[in-house]
Amino acid sequence: MAWNEPGKNRNPWGNRPDRGSADLDDALRNFQRRLARLFGGGQGGNGDGDADGVLDGYGRWYYGNTAQTAASDREPDGSTLLQEFTNGSDPNDGDTDDDGVLDGADPEPQDRLVQ
Repeated sequence: MAWNEPGKNRNPWGNRPDRGSADLDDALRNFQRRLARLFGGGQGGNGDGDADGVLDGYGRWYYGNTAQTAASDREPDGSTLLQEFTNGSDPNDGDTDDDGVLDGADPEPQDRLVQ
């Protein structure tokens, strides 16, 4: 059974037989709604429900919840959660790139080259 079989609503882009075919705007709105549900929605659907600058999905990925604030530094390496998020480093690993320099003092915490 194909996704586009008449009478079946299996189209991943959200087309409905009674509405006609969806255009790109409809497809994008549908995709944005799905992302918002995945990452917690947030204010205006931006994914940052507590408005601390860190996507809720990032907190959920690393801690299983959004209880940590942007100023949190649990490991401690001198980098706040917001800095870890912005730099793409791991908030549970004091030296994400294992170069011997703590993330808070490392200008490139993702540079995996050993110095």
